Amino acid sequence: MFPDWLETLPELQVLILRSNRFHGHIGFSKTKSPFMSLRIIDLAHNDFEGDLPEMYLRSLKAVMNIDEGNMTSEYMGDYYYQDSMMVTIKGSEIKFEKILNTFTTIGLSCNKFQGEIPECIGNLNSLRGLNLSHNYLTGHIPLSFRNLNMLESFDHSSNKLSGRMPQELTRLCGFPLSKRCITDEVLEPSQEIEAEFESGFDWKIILMGYGCGLVIGFSLGCLIFLSGKPEWLVWIIDENIHKKIMRYKRSPHRRGVRRS
Repeated sequence: MFPDWLETLPELQVLILRSNRFHGHIGFSKTKSPFMSLRIIDLAHNDFEGDLPEMYLRSLKAVMNIDEGNMTSEYMGDYYYQDSMMVTIKGSEIKFEKILNTFTTIGLSCNKFQGEIPECIGNLNSLRGLNLSHNYLTGHIPLSFRNLNMLESFDHSSNKLSGRMPQELTRLCGFPLSKRCITDEVLEPSQEIEAEFESGFDWKIILMGYGCGLVIGFSLGCLIFLSGKPEWLVWIIDENIHKKIMRYKRSPHRRGVRRS
């Protein structure tokens, strides 16, 4: 069963219970406003069933109206310890080595939830990631989802949903959506990616280096072609040919050849 006693922890910000053997219905809350500080919830890969926990989703005040302009971006944890987590985004398992205090996500995938998607999720206008895939959800995507202006990833695949996605969400791209991203490579499902967002590693730097090397190599080639045969290049080639000829003459296989 879902450990509903956790709702009594007013400062709880991250709840990760993925890949366990929790099962059954997530019942009604016994607290007036449960999980008001919760920003990250991951219940994926369990056996929860029944309707989505609307009462809990309605109470996620920390995922509403976040003013990032007046917030100091910092990582969760302290000087000696920092939190990390795995998140399923666009069908891929991505490891966050550090968690920003502005990051918000809800992961309820790979369970047995059924019924319709609650309209109240549309009130979580600071939500960045939502994964409802691989359940038995029916109905349509609520029109209230048009309010999710911060949403970057929404996976609703492998359900029984019908209808069209709200127009405001058509900006999203990549798997499992049919719209391909222009600047980003589409991630395939089940591909494991490990990312550390403060390591300074950036594929753009590699591409810039490759481009610079290509330009320099092409320029040197043109210079050699236009200036004829440079003496230093001819000397290097002749020297290598001379060494190969001498090595061949001294080869024991050549000395052992019999003449008829």
